[in-house]
Amino acid sequence: MAKSVSAQPLSRVIRPQQRMRVVVESDVDALEHHIPAWNSLAESAIDPNPFYEPWMLIPALHELADERVSVVLIYDASGDRLCGVVPVVRRRYFHRLPIPNLRFWQHKYCFLCTPLLRAGFAESALAAYLDWAESNLTSWSLIEFNHTSGDGPFSELLKAELQRRNHHWLLETFERAMIRPAASGRSYLEANVSNGRRKEWRRQFNRLREQGCVEFVELEHEKDVYCWIENFMTVEASGCKGRAGSAILSEVQSQRFFSQVVHGAFQNGKLLMLSLQLNGIPIAMKCSVRGGAGVFAFKIAYREDFSRYSPGVQLELETIHRLHQKRDIEWMDSCAEPNHVMIDHLWAERRTIQTVTLPAPGRFAASIRSLMELRNHYSRVLGALRAKRAYAS
Repeated sequence: MAKSVSAQPLSRVIRPQQRMRVVVESDVDALEHHIPAWNSLAESAIDPNPFYEPWMLIPALHELADERVSVVLIYDASGDRLCGVVPVVRRRYFHRLPIPNLRFWQHKYCFLCTPLLRAGFAESALAAYLDWAESNLTSWSLIEFNHTSGDGPFSELLKAELQRRNHHWLLETFERAMIRPAASGRSYLEANVSNGRRKEWRRQFNRLREQGCVEFVELEHEKDVYCWIENFMTVEASGCKGRAGSAILSEVQSQRFFSQVVHGAFQNGKLLMLSLQLNGIPIAMKCSVRGGAGVFAFKIAYREDFSRYSPGVQLELETIHRLHQKRDIEWMDSCAEPNHVMIDHLWAERRTIQTVTLPAPGRFAASIRSLMELRNHYSRVLGALRAKRAYAS
């Protein structure tokens, strides 16, 4: 990723759109008075995204933002109903090309950038955002809808809006694992995992039980939240992330962010936290957050000194069984990288994550589009050459 460059402040208030009023907040503290309307929007969004809900986004802005982030808030004309929340950053370079661009803000713990748009008002809110973005950019610029849902209402709405405006755009996609519950956890695993794998995992679990009392524990009481946070960070830091300096404990800002998010998720009824314990000591822990009818896997950690028992896999298996018991949950997003070694063997379904990039309207739009297509062509060629050399070696 290109080095972040500080940007000029974005304009504070834009002229009213039809049925919509756009307000931009660059001061994190100014977001506080929007929270009640923001929570209402999150419950009515066409595509859920907990990473952009206030209990997660505000701590991220406080602790993780190393560039100017502006939060675009789209209200109806009366100003009483919040219909859209879009955190954005402006950058001077696009993949090392000197093309200014406006994109959704994504920090290292953000696994989805789909904006929150209110059902019944989403089309007008998206149109208002695009009008605002275009009015804040020169013709030698790009608008990027990065890392958003590619197979839901937002994707369909975005495509329709861009077609209505006769925009040309480039689309990049990848798939990541997800789960849609079947009749039971057992039937799900039998249908999607080989008998040999399931037998080996049972053998490992039985060997683990020989070491002492093994149990799965779910966080239930607020008085225990702080202890669970500390245990999670300790387990994560005990492994490769701790050695690499990428564990939550490696940065004070990450510690504060994670603590605030877990507390906020619990208080808002959005937290699902599960632990695999041996003799009362956690050896694997998973933190997930709810969004709409779904769940997003947020963070997982396990102790590598117990790796011969596959504690991470054992915790995922228990997660699958418990997911099937919660009838109000329709799906779970793994938030994992594509082709994940462990997750892809367990989670049978896939969801599409997409990035849509379009030139800002103006006399340079065709030139920018051609430049982007040329860059993408050479990226594919270079990728193929690297793969060929790797195979030959």
